[in-house]
Amino acid sequence: EEEQDLEAAEKYLQTALEVANKFSIHDPRLVSSLEQLAQFYSKLGKHDTASDYFHMLAKVIRSSHGRISPESGHAYARLGFAYYNMGDYAAALICFRRSLSVHLSTAGRKTLTTIRASQNLALVLQAQKKHYAAFKFLSYARSAALELLEEEHSIVLTLSVQLEAVTNSLK
Repeated sequence: EEEQDLEAAEKYLQTALEVANKFSIHDPRLVSSLEQLAQFYSKLGKHDTASDYFHMLAKVIRSSHGRISPESGHAYARLGFAYYNMGDYAAALICFRRSLSVHLSTAGRKTLTTIRASQNLALVLQAQKKHYAAFKFLSYARSAALELLEEEHSIVLTLSVQLEAVTNSLK
């Protein structure tokens, strides 16, 4: 019965993609359909098929949002994980490098997306036994995360002081 459910889900997703392909490349339904199919196959362990859909997804996102956009950075990361799961570390490395480059360009150094992109890159470098390079990216990510945490802590303290002042005004 579970196999029938999976077959029905696959057929539904394929039909959704066929319909979405009739719309503009800028239509979010196309991106959504490609992403759902890619994740569906990834969860089933069909990483070759998943990577095909993640590749199509990255291509559509690059076409609709541009090569240097947060959406493209996320698409490169998804494709990188598909390659990583297939054991194609060279292709994963290329995708994770692109993801990091895009996130540095669009979001800056001290953001969660950039920190995660650095961490992803270190993951594949570690799998390739390039431990020194992995260490460099993890150190970079950790440093950026600590700086971000320090800034966030300052904001939390400021908000606490403001909240206390407002609370006292209410009394």
